[in-house]
Amino acid sequence: MSKWSVIALALLSAGAAAEEAPCSLTLSASNLDYGVVPLAALREDVNRSVSGAGLEARVLRLQAMCEQPRALALRFNGPVADAAAFRFRPLGLVRLVLRSATLDGRDAYFRVEGENDGERRRSTPLRPGQLVWVYLDGGVGAGQALQVELEVQPALPAGAAHSRERERWRMDGVFELQATVPGV
Repeated sequence: MSKWSVIALALLSAGAAAEEAPCSLTLSASNLDYGVVPLAALREDVNRSVSGAGLEARVLRLQAMCEQPRALALRFNGPVADAAAFRFRPLGLVRLVLRSATLDGRDAYFRVEGENDGERRRSTPLRPGQLVWVYLDGGVGAGQALQVELEVQPALPAGAAHSRERERWRMDGVFELQATVPGV
């Protein structure tokens, strides 16, 4: 009987789908390794109803570079847990939050495709299937250099704290960058 659970968030490789001019998309770390977590710590957090059960949120940096100014949007493609989160196998989930964007060194905002409110946000959850556009003040959305903070919020189910075996928790997926010619 093991008293530990191995928690590794094998998260996120990055890819780019750019039209006409090449763009690159990089992520500061393609793996978040929570290491070996004592089951006692998971049980204590579950008993106190702590979301994530012993796993703190982590912040990564996404960076996109294009040869010429492009309208930029991000999407994460991975196994879906529910309308707001991705699967963290075997039974957990992960929420992703985009925040603190800059486009060509200037503060940028997010707009979620398909939402009619047109609200610009400095932070927005990245939900399954959702495309999030990046804009500068005044609605201009073209740029060459995008930097975004990505907050990764894992959550384990209460049952994870009662495991008797070593378990490896994993999330797979890929970021997609859409880079289009402005006004097209």
